[in-house]
Amino acid sequence: MYMGRKRGEFGIYIKISSTLVLLFLIIIGINPAGHLYYDMMAGEYVEKYTGFTNTNHGLELLHNYHNATNPSHSELLVFLKSDTTDEIPYDPDEFECADYAVTLHNNAERAGIRAGVVTVDFDDKRWNNNGHALNVFRTTDRGMIYIDCTSSSQEHTEECLNDKIIDKLEVGVQYKPEPLFRKNYDYEELGIVKRINIYW
Repeated sequence: MYMGRKRGEFGIYIKISSTLVLLFLIIIGINPAGHLYYDMMAGEYVEKYTGFTNTNHGLELLHNYHNATNPSHSELLVFLKSDTTDEIPYDPDEFECADYAVTLHNNAERAGIRAGVVTVDFDDKRWNNNGHALNVFRTTDRGMIYIDCTSSSQEHTEECLNDKIIDKLEVGVQYKPEPLFRKNYDYEELGIVKRINIYW
């Protein structure tokens, strides 16, 4: 026989139910507020939009994980050598520099390494009409490290190691990538840097 609820029991039921629904939405990655998401493998993260205008497939969303921290230089190198973003074939219509930068950023953050994305505009427009994108890491022992993982070829090769370091990223200075892991390899200069924007 139904005896009815005591006063206050229904209110408690509503509170518990709404809490469970909210927890479920966060776990599956749907956030009513549009800010907080949860990755079952790596924890809580926030999505951040960038100012990119030349990305494809909505990859302009950065995932910033709360547990990500600044790495040491050696920790960064270990991560970069294991990450395969630089092995993705370059395709100007499907996967270009900004896609590489955002993908590497999200992979690093998911691995617990705090990362940033950098956009660069050049004075010389011959090579880069839309500018360029790369990554930045604030290491605990060597400061800011700028990494460009954009593939230099449309051909995919195993262990192609396209990660490059930019020793000096400053306005008015030539953008010159240097190989991070390859030996006896040379990359083209992209132009004189006109503007730099960093997204953390």
